[in-house]
Formats: sequence, structure tokens, C-alpha cells
Amino acid sequence: MIEKEYYRLDDLKHRFKMTESDVHYLIAEKNVPPCFYMPKTTFIIGGWQKSDFIGYANVNYEGLIAIPQPFVKELANKRKVLPYHYSLLNKAKIQQIDTDYDCELPLPNNYIQGWKAKDLSQINWPTIPAKLYPYVAPTIKHTFKDLLMTFAKDEVGKTAAAKRFDDSFGETPKEELRPIYKTFLFSDICIRHEDLVNCGIITVRENTSPAPLLSDANLRKLENEFEDLLAAIILSSPKKLTAKKIHRILCEECEREEDKRHFDTNNILLGEDQGVISWRDKYRNNKERSYLQSSLDNVISTVKSKIGKA
Repeated sequence: MIEKEYYRLDDLKHRFKMTESDVHYLIAEKNVPPCFYMPKTTFIIGGWQKSDFIGYANVNYEGLIAIPQPFVKELANKRKVLPYHYSLLNKAKIQQIDTDYDCELPLPNNYIQGWKAKDLSQINWPTIPAKLYPYVAPTIKHTFKDLLMTFAKDEVGKTAAAKRFDDSFGETPKEELRPIYKTFLFSDICIRHEDLVNCGIITVRENTSPAPLLSDANLRKLENEFEDLLAAIILSSPKKLTAKKIHRILCEECEREEDKRHFDTNNILLGEDQGVISWRDKYRNNKERSYLQSSLDNVISTVKSKIGKA
């Protein structure tokens, strides 16, 4: 399978046997950062000066974005989040439009507190802060103020209503900058390959010789993934392996972390306890099955016969 820049939940399940619950745990424990794929969208990129966002340039971007940690926490708790700002993760996919402030409201305003024109080439950060490009909209307070004034009988009443409102809430600007915010669901999550490597889910291994392949005819004779596993072990050795040796190999596989197993690439082995090998049978609704060493001897003999190694 090809190595991807990032994996969605279905990829994580099929490639790495990671359930949605596993992903939720890793994110909640801050072991991996969640990302989201953003289709082509216009952003204002910039930097932060304390709590003020200073714009640099207008850009188009299509690719992965990250969200600040407080929004990650909300995502883990509520399974959805509506972030107010982002980090663009792939600088190579940013297309600069211009470095002009061209929003219709003057600076500073509720959305952009300042502007320092800066070309993308002048920004050396690995990830770049960004906000969605906004539009001009009436403020909620001013809309409510206008609504109250409609109940007045005449102009004197409207003036009095407006004054009472301003005395209570302060003078309210008529317009503000507001983006079309996007809600992200937990099911939208992407996890980058490099983050899976960093937390040990994926191990970068040296090249090894491929496992010997079964013929199609022999492959069809095997009944389940456990028999596939036994066949891979048997075929890996030029010497005839005893049932005791195969049992020892299975025990060693059980002790290894799932991504470091040599033979159990489908991670069906659940563990070993006092010689009893437990495994998950996906063909029977992931039912747990187990073999004593004595019963395992018979299964090994059957598999050897099916693959012509008896």
C-alpha cells in the first residue's frame, strides 16, 4: 500500500487496525494532533501579537489545516467544533493573491486588528496562522437595537429607545467582519503520517525480504487468518518447524507491539496466557478464539498438509 500524507478514519481502521475510539483516545491525550482537509478556500494569513491578529496577505489554500488546542479539547468532548482560526500545514500548497488589506471596514476592527504586508516568501514558519476571508455583516447587537426601535411610536420614541440601548450596552457599530465559519465533525478527522510515526503507531523499518507466497490453489484451502498466519510461519523457514517451535514463535509475536510483528501483519493475535494462544476471527464477527498447545498441534498438521509441507 502507498504511503499517504495523511489518513482518514477508514484508512486508520483498515491499515493500522485503529478504531475510532483509539483515535479519540490519542487525540484526547494529546498524543497526535487532529487535522482536517480544507478544499480550496480564501484565507487571510498573518501572525498574532498577544490576542490581536495582524494580517499579512490574502491567499488561496487547499490542504490540511490544524486547529488550536482549546478547539481540539472541544472536538474531543463534543465530537464537533467550529474554530475561529487555523494553521495552514502545507506551505507549498498556499497560493498568494496579494498583500493588500482590501476588506470593506477600516482597521482595526473586530476581525483584523492590524496589517503588515508580507510576502509568503518572507514567512519561514513551518505552519502559518490564518483566518477565513470575511464579508461585511450587520452586528447582532445593532440588529437587536433596530428591532427594539421598531416598537417605538414616533421618532422621539426611537431616539429614546436607542439611547437606553446604548446606555446599557455601549455604542454599537452597525457592521462587522464575519467569515462563513465551517463546522468540523470528529468523523472528518485526518491524521498525518509523520504524526503516526512520531507517536510510534508506524515504525520506519529497514527493508526485509518478502514473505513467501502461497499458490492460489493452496491459498483457497486455508479457512481463516490464523491458518494464513501458520502457513506464513511454516513457509518462512527452509527447515521443517516443529509444532513446539511454531508455538514459541506465536508466543513471541503476541509479546511484540502490533506494528513490530514479523508474521502477524493483520494483528489477529490477542495474547498468550499459560500456553493458550488467543486470536480474533474476523470471519466470525471478530469472535475471540483460542488454542491450547495440544489442540494447536492438530491445526498445524492440517495447515502443513494443505500447503504441501507435511
